Amino acid sequence: MRWMLFGMLWILSGCHVLLPLSSGADGRGPADLGVVADVTGVRDKSLDIEPPRDDAPPPTPESGAPDTRPPTDTGPAPDTGPALVWQPVSNGSTVEHLHGVWGISNEVYVAGAEAVWRVNSGAWTSVASSNGPGFWRVRIDPSSKLGFAVGGNGIIHRYNGTAVQWPDLFTFGGTLYGLWVQGTSAVAVGVDEIWLWDQVMEEWGPASALTGATTYTAVWGSSAQDVWIADYAGSLHHFNGTTLFKTTTGTSFIYGIHGTGPNDIHAVVTNGTVLHYDGSYWSQPLVVGTGAGLRDVWAHSATVAFAVGDSGTILRYDGASWSSMTSGTTEALYGVWGTGPTDVYAVGTNGTMLHLSPVLP
Repeated sequence: MRWMLFGMLWILSGCHVLLPLSSGADGRGPADLGVVADVTGVRDKSLDIEPPRDDAPPPTPESGAPDTRPPTDTGPAPDTGPALVWQPVSNGSTVEHLHGVWGISNEVYVAGAEAVWRVNSGAWTSVASSNGPGFWRVRIDPSSKLGFAVGGNGIIHRYNGTAVQWPDLFTFGGTLYGLWVQGTSAVAVGVDEIWLWDQVMEEWGPASALTGATTYTAVWGSSAQDVWIADYAGSLHHFNGTTLFKTTTGTSFIYGIHGTGPNDIHAVVTNGTVLHYDGSYWSQPLVVGTGAGLRDVWAHSATVAFAVGDSGTILRYDGASWSSMTSGTTEALYGVWGTGPTDVYAVGTNGTMLHLSPVLP
């Protein structure tokens, strides 16, 4: 009886329960105290022993001990796809210097020292003759089909689709080195001259109030109110549609400029440096590749751009840095343009024309 009373008092104390509460055979005490039950809701997990799992990773060897674990199979290497290779394009026996390249649809146009050439399915056809001074740049807008070729003695020829010859619009006198065309807007720049295209009157007119005694070498814009013009002294001029603002970069002859938008513009310099504009500031000049002089740049996106220059130099931009590519030539390259990151053309001296495209191993 005393043992039964002791068991009831223990339960009422809120600590533990001894199961079962029964007297022994002699009536003096419990025959079996059984298992102690946890009534507080908390258990000591340090006493738990978890059985090993089949999917548990193998133990890591202690520091200094040899690793005897079997090697992990990471599977086959990822397929990086076909390699991108620059290959020569047959020039149809053309040996003149080629200064610029642009395209529309399946036709590529090349500005050369003697003519503007249409390159289609390997065939070269002259569509404009310079009669001596040569062409420097050709540009065509794919939407409006407005296009021109400019060159020595201020010559300007207008693109007119698939016609045999582009009409000669005007001869201004000074050589025109740079050309930009977008929609119905166009700007041509050269020796002491900036010319603007008037779509309403369908004629070129001088921007006399904007020009100075300098040679403008390249031009590119994201719109008619956001145009950048480079000069041989290393300055960049921003044209907002009415006024020209000058920015000194600390470089020398800026030869090419191109971008993807108002906040992503590249400019290349003949001393082998590049500049980048982020919408607020132009970067400090950066030497890239071998430092060879650079002549032109074309940007496809914020992470893909190409620059070309002396001694067959071709550089590719990946959004963070520039790296050299094998061109297979030592000719100077003056122009670059493409339809995408795997379809790019470059042109240069002595009739050199290269094409970047995927090549299966």
